[in-house]
Amino acid sequence: MASLIEEKNNDDLEVEEVDVDETDEESEIDQESDQEEEEDGAKAKVKSETTPLPKKESIHICPSCQQAYLKKNWVADPLVEYYTIRREWAYCKKCLKTYPGYFVGCIQILDRDLKDRKKDLARILKNVEYQLQPRLEFEKVLQEVEKEEIYLIFANTTRLAMEIIKAIREEWGGQTQYEWIDKNRFLRVTWIAKREDRNYFTPRQKAIRERGIGRFSFEFK
Repeated sequence: MASLIEEKNNDDLEVEEVDVDETDEESEIDQESDQEEEEDGAKAKVKSETTPLPKKESIHICPSCQQAYLKKNWVADPLVEYYTIRREWAYCKKCLKTYPGYFVGCIQILDRDLKDRKKDLARILKNVEYQLQPRLEFEKVLQEVEKEEIYLIFANTTRLAMEIIKAIREEWGGQTQYEWIDKNRFLRVTWIAKREDRNYFTPRQKAIRERGIGRFSFEFK
C-alpha cells in the first residue's frame, strides 16, 4: 500500500511540474510578445522622427546671413536643404538695414522718352508689387535712381524684377536682355524702348558700370 501511495504522489508531482512548465512557457511568450510590441513601437517612433519633412516648391534665403524665410520669419535653419526643392535669394530685413545698397534684381530702363512715362512707370511698379501671389513682405522695390539718363530699379527678388519687365513690355513693347548671375540667383535685366537708341545708351551704360552703379554686392569683392 505504501508503495502505491508513493507512486500516486509521484504522479501528482509530475503533473504539477508539467503545469508549472506550461505556465512558464506562456509567461515567456507574453514577455516576448510585449518585447516585440515595444520594438515595433520604437521602430515606428524612429521612422516618424527621421521621415523627411514635406518638400516646398521653393524657399528664400538671405545671401548675406544665410537665414531662411519660414512661417513669416527669418530663421537660422541648417536643415533647410532637406525639405526644399530650390532656393531663391532675398535679403532679410536686418541685412537690408545693415547694407541698404544690396539687391537681388537690377532693372535698367533705356528710354529717351522716359520723362513722359515716369508716372506710368510708377503705376506699373505699384501694380506689379500688389498683384504678386503669394505676397511676401520682403519682395519689393528697394530703390529707384536715374544716372546717365538710365533709370535703374533695384528689387529684392528675381521674380519681382521679371514681373516688372514683363509688365513694361506689355505696356510699351521694346526689347529686353537678361543676364543671370551666380547660378541664376541674381538677375540684371535691361529694357530698351527703341533698338536704334542702343548706340546712344552704350557709352552711358559703360559709365555707370565704371562708377559701380548697378553692381551686385559680390561683384565688388
